[in-house]
Amino acid sequence: MMNTLLLREHNRIAGELQKRNETWDNERVFQTARNILIPIFIKIVVQQYINHITPLPFKLLADPSVAWAAGWNRPNWMTVEFSLLYRWHSLMPDQIAWPAAKQGAATDPIPLDEFTLDNRPLLNVGLDAAFSGASAQPAAELGALNTGAALLPIEINAVEQARRNLIDTYNNYRRAFSLEPAATFEDITSRPEVAKQLKLLYASPDDVEFYPGLFAEDHVTDSPLPGLLLRMVAVDAFSQAFTNPLISEHVFNPATFTQWGFDLIHDTGSLGDLLSRNVTKPSGRLIAMTQPGWRAGRT
Repeated sequence: MMNTLLLREHNRIAGELQKRNETWDNERVFQTARNILIPIFIKIVVQQYINHITPLPFKLLADPSVAWAAGWNRPNWMTVEFSLLYRWHSLMPDQIAWPAAKQGAATDPIPLDEFTLDNRPLLNVGLDAAFSGASAQPAAELGALNTGAALLPIEINAVEQARRNLIDTYNNYRRAFSLEPAATFEDITSRPEVAKQLKLLYASPDDVEFYPGLFAEDHVTDSPLPGLLLRMVAVDAFSQAFTNPLISEHVFNPATFTQWGFDLIHDTGSLGDLLSRNVTKPSGRLIAMTQPGWRAGRT
């Protein structure tokens, strides 16, 4: 769904660039369209997705200039920890309330184990209905003991990957991110059933591994995420997204993207913006990550 939308937007941008720059060859059109789309995607990540998960009382803006002199700014990279902490499988409900292809039914639920490696549900309803349905689909709760059976093998692989890469312990990552280490299992979680499982698996809180510890933690108020995970996402979102060369100080300008492309980057801020430009008859339904009516202090 995401790939199709971004591919359509890339091709739409390429068509506009070709009309505005008739002397350009195909390779220059393709690469410039790609270069325009990448900062648009980074902007959506920060302004729509990061703002969705953060409990901050203000909205973050994707202004790349804040990174140009930052001490953490470095060449584009991706850490093992970042790869691991984004395996949010417990957010997936056991059934996906997919839009019905036939009239007379609002949804056509798809079991989670039948939802992967199959494009037919998307082909049957189209991009507009798919994004609208995804926006209306309530997520499950992120955390321990809540992963659907179909995804448990992937969770096992994540733990094994962390061990192969010699990832440090959960408490040492709390220390590295200026958080108090857990002295007891109850400091990690207020859920007795989770604390009990941790006690069965580990001799002390200092032995708890990075990946299980991340998801055993209690959630931060007004965020779907637990504390250490939220801190790491907040840091990594900027130290790894804003390091992209296309938004560096000497590249992020109209000379790189054309003035039209530079204006498009500034005028785009959400997936809904992309969708409205790439479906024949947009329904106008809300395309968002946060449920309508959500307010701080409410679950």
